[in-house]
Amino acid sequence: MSMNGKVVKITNYENSTQRYIVKLPDGSARKVEASKLQWTDEAPRPRLTVCNAYKHHQQLKVVLNSETGDSKVLSMLDFKNCEDFEELSFDKGSVLLLLGSLQVAKVPFDLSVLGKNRGTELTAMGAMGRVAPSSENAGGSSSFITSDRGKFQPACQVRVLQNIVELDDGGAYYVHLVNAHVGSRSVQLAVQRGPVTKVLPMDKSYRLERVEDMSLTLTDGQRRMRLAFKPQKSRTYCAILTGRLATHLFPT
Repeated sequence: MSMNGKVVKITNYENSTQRYIVKLPDGSARKVEASKLQWTDEAPRPRLTVCNAYKHHQQLKVVLNSETGDSKVLSMLDFKNCEDFEELSFDKGSVLLLLGSLQVAKVPFDLSVLGKNRGTELTAMGAMGRVAPSSENAGGSSSFITSDRGKFQPACQVRVLQNIVELDDGGAYYVHLVNAHVGSRSVQLAVQRGPVTKVLPMDKSYRLERVEDMSLTLTDGQRRMRLAFKPQKSRTYCAILTGRLATHLFPT
């Protein structure tokens, strides 16, 4: 749907006022009459996506800070949820993640460097020490951002996986494999597309062009879990390994 020339998302309908509740590109909500909405085939182009895979399964507050000190709360993000933001109030600053009033991660951003045709996706998880950035993949890149132990409590420290995606890349889709596993056993993830099965490294971003049914098989040597889905181009899928043996798939 669109409103005033901008793509919006209907999240609910309020019977008492007979108005739709829509999510605006900046993440805020508004109640509007049906006459204010128009159908559109245009897909949202999120500049920022945040996913919560924090190992303690707690809600994270997502705050946008400007260089001048202005701030805006973007979301109270529950565990296993993702949220898209098509517009950001500031061109340069940082994204803060908080547990209650405790800041546990800070990710800088600069839209002039990112460019108008790219977006960034952040996946928050638990961290144990500093992790080296992963290698860049064709069409996108992944890197880890870890908090400074001098500023944050280690028990609550959050590791953030950052992926850069091309918003106009209509000929492909992205799959992010994120390891937020908290069990004691080592795990392995195999991905099958058509007749081909490969064991893929976690904490990486993959750009894929061929659209086929995809199956993810997770094993810890004793147990096995399988998750299947049909990908679509121009979409991003974030598969996050959490808990003792569980995988959650977040399409964005």
